[in-house]
Amino acid sequence: MTGQAGLVLVIFAALGINLGILALAHRVDRFLGRTGRAIISRLLGVLLAALAVQFVADGVAQLTRTTHAPAVSSSAPDTGALQTDRPT
Repeated sequence: MTGQAGLVLVIFAALGINLGILALAHRVDRFLGRTGRAIISRLLGVLLAALAVQFVADGVAQLTRTTHAPAVSSSAPDTGALQTDRPT
């Protein structure tokens, strides 16, 4: 099987799974009822809020890592000029 045929097969498999889930959605909704839907809605809301907080924390951490200059080694003499790795 070529890569393209495999990709088409995976796409149709995903479509079939989605069709099955959507076909059963009404039954699941009746099984959960109003209280079950409210519980799931609140749990998903908490999960979404936790993801948002994590994304913001990761962004702030990345921002602080990229904006601070690396520390200068105390063993190097301070000549007052910019030092490069190239010999002069």
